[in-house]
Amino acid sequence: MKSFESFQSQVIIRNRFPDDKLDVENHVLLFDENLLNLETDEFSPKKFIKSFPHRLGVKGGESLKSFKDFPKNLEALLKKWPEPVGRSQTLVVLGGGTLGDYGGFVASILKRGVNLIQIPSTWLAAMDSAHGGKNALNLEGVKNQIGTFYPASKVFVIKDLLESAPLELKEQSYGELIKMGLVGESKFFKEIMVEKRPAQDFVWRFLKFCIEDKYAVILQDPFETKKIRQVLNFGHTFGHALESHFTWPHGDSVLQGTFFALEWSRHRGDLSQALYEQILDVISQKFERVPAHQLKWYKKPSSKTIKKLLMADKKMDKEGKILFVFLKSIGRPFLKPVLVDDLILEAKRQNWLK
Repeated sequence: MKSFESFQSQVIIRNRFPDDKLDVENHVLLFDENLLNLETDEFSPKKFIKSFPHRLGVKGGESLKSFKDFPKNLEALLKKWPEPVGRSQTLVVLGGGTLGDYGGFVASILKRGVNLIQIPSTWLAAMDSAHGGKNALNLEGVKNQIGTFYPASKVFVIKDLLESAPLELKEQSYGELIKMGLVGESKFFKEIMVEKRPAQDFVWRFLKFCIEDKYAVILQDPFETKKIRQVLNFGHTFGHALESHFTWPHGDSVLQGTFFALEWSRHRGDLSQALYEQILDVISQKFERVPAHQLKWYKKPSSKTIKKLLMADKKMDKEGKILFVFLKSIGRPFLKPVLVDDLILEAKRQNWLK
């Protein structure tokens, strides 16, 4: 079993690819094939990808995490793997969150654990999923039902790679940035409040804070046995249900779940009305995001549908209660068990459900 200290991956933040840091002859590269089409005047990942003799390009997305398709996906990767497969070899994963989840799971079970390096290609993965060792596959349409804890030895965060991604991918990270700004010990949401630039121009500035605040929580509770790490699920409980139902991008779903959690915290009296309004104003003005149920295109799902998705949540206990993350103030999240039926009633009160 991994030690607590090993959950602190070596995070290397730099402008360009780590060409000089990897032994490509003994590393296997699993990469998102869409990166081969990523070409700008200043940056191209092709040279880095093709420097690996042993490599496999795959299509990123939730379908890659299908438990049903896992055997054939693993066989495809092993065909590219140098023989004999040994524990001293390294799997390098270059891609977004789904690729990182899948690759991390493979690394954790292959020969009972080969070395793992993550190079996140999306802002959301760079902030969140590349850190902390959570790896998972989806089962029967429900996210992350089969998984392991297996942190990467190194995580390379590459500015050129992230900045060259489509703006849409940067915008999908806003939910995670906001979440960490609200629950993290550095309370960097307060700095976001006074930022003069639009969100797309200041994300890189706060990326380091996101990562540091996440590790500050993870190292206290790496295996989620102390109910400390679960504060990182702020916005995720209801957000995951929306994500599964609508197939929205994960980051967008977390942001919508954050709106839900903020309003419930306000309604319960945990979060002051003044601070609640201030937070929503910042999200609306700097990130140009509002709760989806306020928009004309939003189609309310049924309570029955969302309840079924919530019941599959890993945080559900045998009494039908789920640990929900509320917010008292910036940097002060707290956990409270709530009945799923009460969560559904609150979602109806907020106008999310029929």
